[in-house]
Amino acid sequence: MNAAETLVETLANLTKKGFTNNFIIKDDSIVCAENNMKLDPKDFEIIEDHNFKGLYDLDDGSVAYAIKSDRLNIKGILVDAFGANANPIVTEFVRKTKKTNPFLKKEKLAPV
Repeated sequence: MNAAETLVETLANLTKKGFTNNFIIKDDSIVCAENNMKLDPKDFEIIEDHNFKGLYDLDDGSVAYAIKSDRLNIKGILVDAFGANANPIVTEFVRKTKKTNPFLKKEKLAPV
């Protein structure tokens, strides 16, 4: 984890670490925006997660996941809302994805 204070700073830091692809939700799937590749959660590992609380409402925040697949030779970032506004497709992807960082807490990755 880094000591960045904002989502923008975190995204810049993760990009410097080689997480250069952007992962998005498209047609109920997780897709790499750069090459339109659909992702299987079993191929990916969550390396880092970073939570950002909303300024006025703690449930109005976001989370950035640094994910990689050695098999597919791809690294990137998946950003989602945090808490009640989280996308259920992202939540399910995260639930099925291997967590390699022992400091990732289950409660941070579970839906609220």
